[in-house]
Amino acid sequence: MNREKYVELHSLDFDHENSACGSCPLDECGYYYGNCPQEEGKLIATNAFSGSMVSTEKYGTEVKKITEVEFEEMARFADSHISHPGISKRYHLPVNKKQIHLVPGDEVLVVYIHGGKLPMTGKVPWNVKLSFEHIKVVA
Repeated sequence: MNREKYVELHSLDFDHENSACGSCPLDECGYYYGNCPQEEGKLIATNAFSGSMVSTEKYGTEVKKITEVEFEEMARFADSHISHPGISKRYHLPVNKKQIHLVPGDEVLVVYIHGGKLPMTGKVPWNVKLSFEHIKVVA
């Protein structure tokens, strides 16, 4: 695909701090933290999801509920954007509070916490209700 088509699909600002190679002609390359957007999309694990993470209103999402076991299996291969220390420890994923910018091809594994805000002590009680989703960003 040519540069104009990629610029049309990926409309993020360039992030010099996180740009991996510096040779990509796309302005948003730095948001991929080391992977070129010409490759397959990112797989991200997080404990929150908002439509504002999707880089433009032109993009949509496909949402599928998944089980905790499915979340754990897929999250082993995901970049962690878990912000809660308890969720991080429970699923053996590093804490990473960086902002997420999603484009088509990206996938997000989300663990939702139900029943209020958990303490930031680094422990999630086993009786807390959690639910899981697999979200795909589509053009």
